[in-house]
Amino acid sequence: LHRTTHSEPSDYPFADKVLDILKESERTNRKERDTVYSAVKMTQLRLETRLLQLAGGLGEEFCTWFFQSGTKDWAFVASAIRNALSHGYPTRHHLEHDAEALVGVLRVTQAVIQLRLLVEAGLPHGNALKALVEQDPTFAAVRHQTVANWPTLAATIR
Repeated sequence: LHRTTHSEPSDYPFADKVLDILKESERTNRKERDTVYSAVKMTQLRLETRLLQLAGGLGEEFCTWFFQSGTKDWAFVASAIRNALSHGYPTRHHLEHDAEALVGVLRVTQAVIQLRLLVEAGLPHGNALKALVEQDPTFAAVRHQTVANWPTLAATIR
């Protein structure tokens, strides 16, 4: 969703640096260099940033209300848990094994994606979206979820 609603950066300084180094090597061919360059480019825009930008499309007023001023903490926690699960590396915080944190990340992230799709389809954002969500029991339940306290979970990771 993020890739279709946001343009990708025009420059990739780190990926360009890696490509230059690979070009100097006689051990890689063009296809291999392109594969590495593409992979490095994808990591330049972090998941946390993508999540924040997706949520930001719902409007600042909406995010302040929906996340109770914890949008950055939600994105940080969601990306840390996702990365731990996706890459299988051990963490000190062990939140990737915390059922409440996992449920919170899943439900809130699904709500953000659903709402963002609706906004892209023409639903208003900001305070107008807030008024609509307040009347929807499903989204209201996600907003009032108590299984994941974003600032506390973020502090656990930091």
